[in-house]
Amino acid sequence: MDPEGVVDVRNWILGRTAAGCGVILSSHNLRELAAIADRVAVLHRGKLLRILERSEYVGQSSRGLRIKSDNLDDRAFRILEQFGEVARRPYGASVSKEGLDPNAVSHALVSEGYHLTGLEPESDPLEDLFISILREAS
Repeated sequence: MDPEGVVDVRNWILGRTAAGCGVILSSHNLRELAAIADRVAVLHRGKLLRILERSEYVGQSSRGLRIKSDNLDDRAFRILEQFGEVARRPYGASVSKEGLDPNAVSHALVSEGYHLTGLEPESDPLEDLFISILREAS
């Protein structure tokens, strides 16, 4: 689907669930599923491997974080260095470290006056969990 179609389908699903309806969605777009699903069933070769509750994949720590901002300077990069390995990117910066806490990174920058336009994991916790479950089943 094109981006507009994705937004339309997402809004329709969220509208149905807000109205108390259940929606079953089959998709390989795990990032989108993580954003809207209450539970995710992991299927492989027609077999149900596991049902994941939202708490198992939302808010999990990440190994890397993309920080999008239009005003990061050298001081901001020094702040980010306390959280892990920092790299300058066209969109702002990235930070890498096992167990990285996105909330702590965001708070450290915003409290110092930096404007964030985006903050997203470089890895996808649901994708990582999904692959781990498939490997266990093999």
